[in-house]
Amino acid sequence: MIRNINIQCKVLSRDSYMRNGVLIFNRVIRHIICGIIFFMALVVQSQELPPIVNYEPSEYKADNQNWMLSQDNQGIIYSANDKGLLSFDGIHWVLNPSPNETIMRSVSAIDSLVYTGAYMEFG
Repeated sequence: MIRNINIQCKVLSRDSYMRNGVLIFNRVIRHIICGIIFFMALVVQSQELPPIVNYEPSEYKADNQNWMLSQDNQGIIYSANDKGLLSFDGIHWVLNPSPNETIMRSVSAIDSLVYTGAYMEFG
């Protein structure tokens, strides 16, 4: 017994080829963009952060409230603290109390001079 087999050939027009080409192009562009974003995320993630050290008030022997920080040309860090002016050279902490023992709120190191500000005091 012989059967008739109908074979249907779909003839693609030029427009359908263009649409398929555009779809393929869009997929390729999408993959390239995703790859670039993934690579950028790896690069950003691989950057190292500087080491951060937290010091307890018991280490620098002053209050836990520090109002302002400043650094001079030699790398010494100054901190306006409730107990006075703290200076830190990377190893040692030095506390310089204000003359009236008021809360020191601001500090600014300019060249070799250190300016501080407290209630009713400046200098």
